[in-house]
Amino acid sequence: RTQFVHTKIQLTFCPGHNCSRGPRPPVPLAVCSASDDSADHHSSSSARVMLSVPSRRPGKRPAPPGPEGGDGGGEADWISGLPDDLLHLVLVRLDCAREAARTSILARRWRRLWARLPEYTFWDMEPEEVETALVQVTRSSLDDLDIDLVLRPGSALDGASSLLRAAARLSSETVTISLYRLVEEDAAIELPCFDRTSCLILKLRRVPLAPPPPLSGEFSRLETLQLATGSNIFPGLLPSCPRLRVLVIHAYRELEEVTIHSATLEELAVQSLEAFSGIPRIDIDTPELKKSNLNVNMDLEFSLTFSAPKVEELVWTLGCLPGNVGLAELRLNDLNYSLRQGVRTLRLDIDYTYETLVPDRSFAEEIARLRVTDFSVLELFIKKIGHAFGPLMLDLLQIKPAIQRLKVVIERGEVEGEEGAEEESCPQNCPCRQPINWKSQTISLPDLEEVLISYDFEGGDDEEVDFLKLLFRCAPGLKSMHVGVRDMVYKKICSICKENPRVKCEVSHCYRRPGKWPAPPDPKGGDGDGDGEDRISGLPDDLLHLVLVRLDCTREAARTSILARRWRGLWTRLPEYTFFWDMEPEVVETALAQVTRSSLDDLYIDVVLKPESALDRASWLLRAAARLSLQHRAAAVMLPFFNRTTSLILNIEGMPIAVPPTGEFSRLESLELATSSNIFPALLHRCPCMRVLRINARRELEEVTVHSETLEELDVEGVQLLNDIRKIDINTPELKKMKFDVEMGLEFSVTVSAPKVEEVDWEFVSEHENIGLAIVRLFVLEYSLSQGVNTLRLTIDCMSDSGVPNRSFAEEIARLRVSDFSVFELTVETNGHAFGPLLLHLLQIQPAIQRLMVDLRQGKEEEFCTHNCTCRQPVNWENENISLADLEEVLISYNLEGEDEEVGFLKLLFRCAPGLKGAELDPVLGTHTDGVLDNLVTVAH
Repeated sequence: RTQFVHTKIQLTFCPGHNCSRGPRPPVPLAVCSASDDSADHHSSSSARVMLSVPSRRPGKRPAPPGPEGGDGGGEADWISGLPDDLLHLVLVRLDCAREAARTSILARRWRRLWARLPEYTFWDMEPEEVETALVQVTRSSLDDLDIDLVLRPGSALDGASSLLRAAARLSSETVTISLYRLVEEDAAIELPCFDRTSCLILKLRRVPLAPPPPLSGEFSRLETLQLATGSNIFPGLLPSCPRLRVLVIHAYRELEEVTIHSATLEELAVQSLEAFSGIPRIDIDTPELKKSNLNVNMDLEFSLTFSAPKVEELVWTLGCLPGNVGLAELRLNDLNYSLRQGVRTLRLDIDYTYETLVPDRSFAEEIARLRVTDFSVLELFIKKIGHAFGPLMLDLLQIKPAIQRLKVVIERGEVEGEEGAEEESCPQNCPCRQPINWKSQTISLPDLEEVLISYDFEGGDDEEVDFLKLLFRCAPGLKSMHVGVRDMVYKKICSICKENPRVKCEVSHCYRRPGKWPAPPDPKGGDGDGDGEDRISGLPDDLLHLVLVRLDCTREAARTSILARRWRGLWTRLPEYTFFWDMEPEVVETALAQVTRSSLDDLYIDVVLKPESALDRASWLLRAAARLSLQHRAAAVMLPFFNRTTSLILNIEGMPIAVPPTGEFSRLESLELATSSNIFPALLHRCPCMRVLRINARRELEEVTVHSETLEELDVEGVQLLNDIRKIDINTPELKKMKFDVEMGLEFSVTVSAPKVEEVDWEFVSEHENIGLAIVRLFVLEYSLSQGVNTLRLTIDCMSDSGVPNRSFAEEIARLRVSDFSVFELTVETNGHAFGPLLLHLLQIQPAIQRLMVDLRQGKEEEFCTHNCTCRQPVNWENENISLADLEEVLISYNLEGEDEEVGFLKLLFRCAPGLKGAELDPVLGTHTDGVLDNLVTVAH
C-alpha cells in the first residue's frame, strides 16, 4: 500500500474494441512503484498506473500517443541518464523541496538526489517536517534556503527555535525565513548564529526574538540583513556582525525602539509595516553610513538621534499620527527630509484639523527637536479649508530664513464629512489670522532665489497677492517666480509680477500644478530675455501644431496666442484636442466652435456636469463635438450623430441616452459604450458600417437587444457587482465572435441567432441560488466554442440551507440553449455531501459527450451529511445505466476525504462508456483514503 500513497492513475483503453461482440477482455496493467528499478512493460498493455505528485490537479488532458503509436515501454530513460548537475537544476526548478523529495520513488537513480541540491524552498509545511528534511541535506554548502511557514499554537516557539538552529547549521549563502505565529506569546526565541551566510532575510510576525548569547559566535560573513520584527535586538546583534553593510528593518507594531550602532554599516532603511503604529525612539550612530531611508510614524514623544558624518543620501518620511504639532488649527501630517546630490530639502504636509486642543509643539520646535534645520529647499503642501494661510507662511519662513528655493502648494481641502462641500471662510477672530499685521512684517530672505507657488483654490481676500508682495519685498536676491492661480486673482498676480521686472516671472492657471523646478539656465549663458532670434516661431505650422498638441491641454494651447502675432489662432487648427475635467462645459463648447480644421485625429473631453443642468448641457456638448470630423473619439442626453467618426468610445455615467429619430453614423465601424440604457434597437440600424460593438453594462441596464446586419464582433460585460441582466436578444447574421460576461437575473433569458459565429465565450454568474438539484446549486455557467469544439463548464456548490430551486440544471441548460456540447467540465464543492447522484443527473443531460472533466473539491465548510440527506437520492445511483456511447476521454480530480463514492462513480463510467479510450485520475489523498486508493487501483485492473 505504501507504494501508492501518492498516485496518479492514467488509464488508456484500446480503441476500436466493440463490446457488443462479447465481454470486454481484461486490460493488462503495468505498475511502477518505488521498489521497482524498472517496470515490466507488456507489449499488449493498453493502460498504465504512473506514480506522480497528486497535489497538482491535472491542468491538461492526456497527450495523444506518439507518432509511432508506441506506449513508451521500450524507450530509454534519457532523463535519468543526465549528469547530477543537470538533474539538480531540474529539481530546483520545481521550487518546492517536498516535490523534489518525492522524485525519489521514480527509480534508484533518483533516490537521495534531492538531498544534494544547491537550493531549497519549503512552504506550507510543519516545522518538524522541514527540520527533518534539513537534517538529510548532504551538500557541503548551499546557494539559497527559503522557508515560509505558519506556526500553530502549542509548541510554536520550540518548533521555531529548533527550525532556526537547523537552518543555521547549513552553509547557505542566502537564507530567507518567514514565520507567522497565529497567537501571541511573551517568550522570545534566540537567534542562532548564521556564521556562513552573507545575506539573511527574516520575517517574524508575532515571534519575539532575542539576540544570540555573547559567546555564541559571530555572523562573520553577513553583509546584508533584512529583518521584519517587533523586537529591538539590534544592540545585542550588530556587534556580532563585523562585515554588515546593508540593514533593512520592517517594524511591526510591537517595536517601540530602534537602536543602531554599527561601525561598518553603509545603508540603512527603517519602515513601519502597520498603519497607526508609532515608534517612540530611534537612535542611530553609524560613522560609515552613506544612505539612510526612514519611513515611520512618530509617537507622542518621538525622538530621533542621528549621527552619520559620511552620509550622502537621506530620505526620511515621518508621519505625525497624534496631530500634536502645529499652529492654531493647522497641524503637521507628514515631515519629509531628504539629502540628494548635496541638496537638503524639508517638506511639510499640513492640514486643517477640527482639534480644539492647543498643540504640544509648534512647527519650529518640532523641526529643531528632530534636528532637521539644515536645509536649503523648503516645500510646503497646505490644505487650508477656508482658513487663512498668510500668518502660517510667515511663521514657517522664519524657521529658516537662509533658504534658497521655496515651493508652496495651497489646496482647498475637503470639509470633514462633506465631500465636495463649498469652502467657507473662518471668522475674523480665528487664531489662524494671528498676527493680523502679518502682511506688513519684514523677514530677511537674502538667499532666496527661486519660488514656485500653486494656489489651487478659489481666492477670497487677496491673501495670495499679499503673500507674493511679502516675498518680493523680503527677498532682494529673487531671480525667478512661477505662480499658478485660479481665475479670480490671475490679473492681480500678473500686475504684481510686472511691477517687479528684476524677477523673471511666469504666471499660469493652476489646474495643472507645476511638478518640477524650472530648468537650469542655458550653459552658454543665454538668459532668454528676448534679445536673441525667435527661431521657434519660424518653424512651419505642422511642427508648431505638434508642439501645442504635446501640451496635452487645449486651454494651455489657446493661451500661446498672447506670445506673438505668429501664434494667434494657431491653436484652432490642431489635429487633436484635450479638455480636462476642471473646465466648464460652456467653455468647452465655445472652444469647439472656434476649431477651423476640416478634420481631426482625436478629441478627448472629460467634464463634470452640475446636477441641475446635466442633461441639457451634455446634449449640447455632444452635439458640438459631433459637428467635428473625427477619426477617433472619446467623450464624456439626446445622442448626436457622429457622421464622420470611425471609432467612438462613450463612457456616460448616471444619465440615460436617447437617439434622435433621424440621421446616421455613416462611417462608424467600432463602438464601445458604457451605459445603463438599451439604445441599441434604435442605434444599430443607423450604423451601416458597424463591425465591432462592446457594451459595458451599468447597474440599471436590464435588457440588451442587438440586431445588426453588419456586426462581426460583440462583447457584453457587466462592470458592476449585482448587476442583473434579465434578457439578451442577439440577431446578427454576420457575427464571427461573441463574448458575454454577465450576472443572470431571476428570469434571465438569452436568444441568439448568429449562423456564422466561429468563436463563443459566455460566462453567466448566478447569484440567486435558484438553479440546482436538491441542496446543490449552480454558481457559474460557462459555454464556449473554439476551433469547432463546444464546451460547457459548470461550477456547482452544495448549500444545505437553500430552499427548493426554481429550475434544475437540465432545465436551465435547455432554456439557455447551450445543450449542443461535446466537452463537459464540472467543478463541484461537496462540503461533505454525496456527489454520485448529482454526477449521474448531469451526465444524463447530454449523453453524447466525447470528453469529461470532473474536479471534486471538499469545500471550505465540511458538513458530512446524514444517510437520509436529499443529496443521496436516488440511493441506487451506482446501479443505474446511462448510454455514454461517444465518451472517449475522462479526467477526474478527487480533492476530498470520503467513502467509496469515487470507486462507485469510476465503475459506472467503465460500465456505461464502451468507447472509452483514456482516463486520468488524480486523487489528493488524506488521512481516511488509503482503502479508496486500493479500490481505485483494483478497478483499473
